[in-house]
Amino acid sequence: MPNFVAREQMAAPAKELPSYLPWLDVLRFLACFLVIIQHSLPNDVGLLGHTGVAIFFSISGFLIGRTLVADSKLPSFYARRFLRIYPEYIFTLFLFGVLALTPLLHHPEMGRLFWNNIYYYLTFTYQLSPSEAALPLVIVWSLCDEEIFYLLLPLLFLLRRSGYVAIALLVIVGVLLIPRLYLLPDGSGTWFLFPINLFLGVLLALARPRLMSSSWFLIVALSACAVIIANGVIGWFHNFGLISGVLCTAAVWSLATCPDELPGFMGPLRRMGLVSYGIYLIHIFCVPIALHLLSRLAPLRFLYAVCLVVTTTALSAFLASLMKRYIGDPPLRLRPLLKLHPNLQRLLAIVQVSLIPTGVLLAIAARRLHWGLE
Repeated sequence: MPNFVAREQMAAPAKELPSYLPWLDVLRFLACFLVIIQHSLPNDVGLLGHTGVAIFFSISGFLIGRTLVADSKLPSFYARRFLRIYPEYIFTLFLFGVLALTPLLHHPEMGRLFWNNIYYYLTFTYQLSPSEAALPLVIVWSLCDEEIFYLLLPLLFLLRRSGYVAIALLVIVGVLLIPRLYLLPDGSGTWFLFPINLFLGVLLALARPRLMSSSWFLIVALSACAVIIANGVIGWFHNFGLISGVLCTAAVWSLATCPDELPGFMGPLRRMGLVSYGIYLIHIFCVPIALHLLSRLAPLRFLYAVCLVVTTTALSAFLASLMKRYIGDPPLRLRPLLKLHPNLQRLLAIVQVSLIPTGVLLAIAARRLHWGLE
């Protein structure tokens, strides 16, 4: 009998992934934490923040891919993205714009630069600003990349069949690997504009992975994370290239398919992962606060670094929780109404889709005006 039961369990089909994947929230927190370390200790940790963003990209690609596999209706997708991304982002811009005019964050030209380029921020076209290299609130660049991705990816799903979408994504990745296309005319890398991590995350979603029968596959996540974190400090390979994309996506695959319940001690990490978007936005304000509070510890280098990172993380998580509760969650409660009010859904979708094109048109108009004045 025991042998029969064992054979029956082995033959049982793997279960589909649940809608909520708590292990991925732990990975989100890790990504946030790496970004916080980068901005708290910018001279000591290489490009560890880019490693965190790379992990974010792979998670986003996978989760957005899952969403589109389940429901590829464009108005619904774009409207839901707008409600998820824009409210907390607008609040962050407003907060920064106000603080940039006060002694807390003000330094010469910051406020003027920010407000003169506000339409680039609002339309996720940060990279098109002539002053991009000097603009404050640099974390916006990764949001701009994701918004381009959100704008264009759903169009691939008009191909209907998963196989066709996968082929299209593989072609895109192949093009991005062509050496001559690696650099854009302005010298910036295409992998910073179109991170391969995003596309590989979608390919993973198209493969429809299922829960593993055991947790041994967690070794893949641990190994992949160890390598990409080490790479963030040492710099063996590009943080948004093929190797990083494969490793980050392997970590996502491993954690998404883990059948085990999350251990209790990881509960706080999961909760911080749930507000990871807010942490990413708000931590930039928390770093100077932590620097001020802990300035007396500066001579004790190691203790100072640890306390700085921990304080920034705790403060960011607390403020992000408040922002989610009072700024992010209320608009999300509109989601059930979208099906009942198609006109509202279409309006939000139009606004979401028009952001980047509007920013591009404004950038062209601004440059033509500038040339005309010359």
